[in-house]
Amino acid sequence: MEKEKLLALNELQNFMTYSNVVKLKDQFIKEKIDPDESYHSIDSEKGEFEYYHSDKAEFVWIRFETELKKYLERLISSLKVDIDNSIYLYSSNERNRYFKNVFITFDYIKDHQSELFKLFPICSFLFEEIKTYLSAKYNFHHSDKQNTNSYFGVKPFVKRSDIEKVYEFLIDNDYLNEDITSYDDFYSALNDLDTSKTIRFNCPTTIASKILNEVQRLFNDLTPKSIEESGRFITKRGTIITAQNLYAVKNRTKDKSSKDYVLIESFFQEKFSL
Repeated sequence: MEKEKLLALNELQNFMTYSNVVKLKDQFIKEKIDPDESYHSIDSEKGEFEYYHSDKAEFVWIRFETELKKYLERLISSLKVDIDNSIYLYSSNERNRYFKNVFITFDYIKDHQSELFKLFPICSFLFEEIKTYLSAKYNFHHSDKQNTNSYFGVKPFVKRSDIEKVYEFLIDNDYLNEDITSYDDFYSALNDLDTSKTIRFNCPTTIASKILNEVQRLFNDLTPKSIEESGRFITKRGTIITAQNLYAVKNRTKDKSSKDYVLIESFFQEKFSL
């Protein structure tokens, strides 16, 4: 089995959209409603309706939410299979990244599909089921509570999952090497009051400084001075990133249209527009 075949998370993200679920709801109503039947009450927005069942001699409710739960249960089953298979396919670091990516995907869906969860709260059932599964079977716990005693003063709106998104972006684009800087090291260097962990970049110092300039929007006191004094940010060559490095990036207009600059700015503007 290849890693590319772990597709349940992508299928979940494609399914869990307001437009897709509403389309399924409309199809459900079309199939279930009999134009010749007399309905006592109906809620077309949620796909709920009640009619008098002559054979049972009682009013009967038909709800799309019941059908939706069946879809969710199938997605849960598929995702559990992928989670189990990841144990055999991935290294320890890759597996932890995959587990974290499950929660990052959950947070992304909740952030971008608020209408869906407002209309069908049952959708949260899937997330809670998977969280419980990962916790019970693999002792993998996820907390979205940020450390209030953050070294650089993390801003109130920033969640732990946001820090994970930044780390995943940096790893995916080879700005960090996960074998040198793990996620735990990354988080500790950015947040812990007392730590020996550092973030060593895997890119030119100008690019590393550009990244830190963008990360500043998530913290109250991640300034050029505090970055240098902390000694927590290391260049690819192994030297401490200085305040001068960061100020130089802001003044170097020739780099502002580079591919890396555009990619980094686009990511932070999309994910953390203030």
